[in-house]
Amino acid sequence: MDSSPSKSLRESLRQALLRREAKSSRRRLTVLPQSSVDFSSNDFLSLSTSPIFRERFLDLLQQAPPLYPFASGGSRLLDGNSIYAEELENFIAGFHNAPSGLLFNSGFDANVGVFSCIPQPGDLIVYDELIHASAREGMRLSRAGKRVPFSHSSPSSLDEVLQSHIAADPLIQTGSRNVFIAIESIYSMDGDIAPIQDFIQVVDRLLPRGNGYFIVDEAHATGVFGPRGEGVVQGLGVEKRMLIRVHTFGKALASHGAIVLCCPDTRDYLINYARSLIYTTAMGFPFLASIRAAYELLAEGETEQHQTKLQQLVAYFRDRLAELDAWDPAAFQVDHFPTSPIFSVRSRFPRQLAAACQQKGFVVRAIMAPTVPAGRERVRVCLHAGNTVEEIDGLVDTFKQSEPASPPLDALTPAPTAEIPTDQAPVDASDSDSDDKINWKSNLAIEATECVFRGVHVSAPPFPFRQRWDANARHEIGERKNRGRKRKRREYEEYDDEEYEYFDNEEIQRMYDTIAATLATVAAAHTSAHPTKRRKKAMKKKKQGRAVGGDGGPAPAGSLA
Repeated sequence: MDSSPSKSLRESLRQALLRREAKSSRRRLTVLPQSSVDFSSNDFLSLSTSPIFRERFLDLLQQAPPLYPFASGGSRLLDGNSIYAEELENFIAGFHNAPSGLLFNSGFDANVGVFSCIPQPGDLIVYDELIHASAREGMRLSRAGKRVPFSHSSPSSLDEVLQSHIAADPLIQTGSRNVFIAIESIYSMDGDIAPIQDFIQVVDRLLPRGNGYFIVDEAHATGVFGPRGEGVVQGLGVEKRMLIRVHTFGKALASHGAIVLCCPDTRDYLINYARSLIYTTAMGFPFLASIRAAYELLAEGETEQHQTKLQQLVAYFRDRLAELDAWDPAAFQVDHFPTSPIFSVRSRFPRQLAAACQQKGFVVRAIMAPTVPAGRERVRVCLHAGNTVEEIDGLVDTFKQSEPASPPLDALTPAPTAEIPTDQAPVDASDSDSDDKINWKSNLAIEATECVFRGVHVSAPPFPFRQRWDANARHEIGERKNRGRKRKRREYEEYDDEEYEYFDNEEIQRMYDTIAATLATVAAAHTSAHPTKRRKKAMKKKKQGRAVGGDGGPAPAGSLA
């Protein structure tokens, strides 16, 4: 039997890809020449090409007993556990001054495992609005009662969000309900460092009963920040204030996987409830050996010279970017100059600029909406200890030479027009996980349908929602209202392996609200009343009362004689 997709499925998949193609957002796997200069990968310490790291890794492989299995053979809970894995967990936990640790196959698996099972039913998760996609996915699967974002790296916004929810929830006030604060120590798109100490002060002041818990992702700080690359949290000396720290091995450590640093009770709970750990094959011996090789180099101080050189290159690149910003502020803009090796150079034409750099042999990536908010597209640059001053000069010179004079790409989603198709999309496009343009026809159909349930009937609604005016739409809205579901503005997201995806849609939302309000006004002015079932029942009861008691009151004594 042919296992290829059916014609209808193939067409659906093809149309989705074509829509992405039209928006210049279609992804493709690429292989760049080895001669290219790397300003894109997360190999911050350049360990992946380090002879010292390679030698240590091969030594660990050779130290294994004869016929030692390379594969784990199963999940950690079955046959995939080993003394080597547990010793590695203890070694890494000791390096990071943590009570215990638990290995996961990736940072994504670690965050999904933590956020999906640690928050208990009814708990509150407050998270930075730019938190990684893996944390968002875990929160989506969690049993937490509420998940509320706060403005990026803003202690005042965290303060405001916490105060509003503490005031509304007595269980938080008494310490019976937990509050989890989810942040990253370094953010992947701009390279900015979170104000962790300020966050701690806010939480300690507002949650004095100790029911506020930090979960911090140190993926981009591991090996780069702190003494010996211990991370931002440890560098600040606040590791004991963190419920959970997630350190990953696939960036500066040139390996694979992640570890969740936590107390023994939390570790045991994850072993029993984290599905991303339970139902996956554990890492084999070669992966564990590469992780150990990297951490041995960190612990022995062998990578400190890489850290020092990296910071020197960061300082030099900051100076060159300042020159670039001053050279043509209309063409280039640098939001801030981080101390991390991640920089974002905002340009009017980031896609063309990145392509020009790649033609010159410099690997950089254009980061476009919806990966970042519309209007904040940029070229992302990552520095590595293996880069040179000459390579940085060449990159900056290419920036100067390559700024095109063509109009910008990627406009905002257009307002509804007569060209909008009238025979596609589900009843409510806001319930779809699609990242495509807003389905105005469908959204307005739902808005018009809601007029019926407010006592207004539209017999022939105007374009563009006429064809969606049907029983199915009315039934859908009725079911939602019966369940008490509130309609919200959707934050359109699309998850990637390395960054969150976000669509800034405030302008379009305001336009949509205006159209919806106009629709309701027109409907109320040109239609007759259409009472709901509840209203009909009340009117019938009142009519029966009048038949018995005249004005609806009790019948006079003796009137039934």
